[in-house]
Amino acid sequence: MKPIKNEKTNQEGFLDLTAYEAIENVTASDDHIANEFGFLLRVLKYIVRKAGFEVVGRIHLRHKQTGREFR
Repeated sequence: MKPIKNEKTNQEGFLDLTAYEAIENVTASDDHIANEFGFLLRVLKYIVRKAGFEVVGRIHLRHKQTGREFR
């Protein structure tokens, strides 16, 4: 039987909180950036609609700090 994967342990099964916390921080940062993009996109679309226009193509943005691209 295969043991249940615990994210706080390493491959050998030993507790590795340093790696766990690092992964959690990166994941939280990625989630925050994705949420910010979603908010920005809603604001941009709102401004475009209020100005009497519509978005007809894909909006492509790059996060300056991480280089992550959103479409």
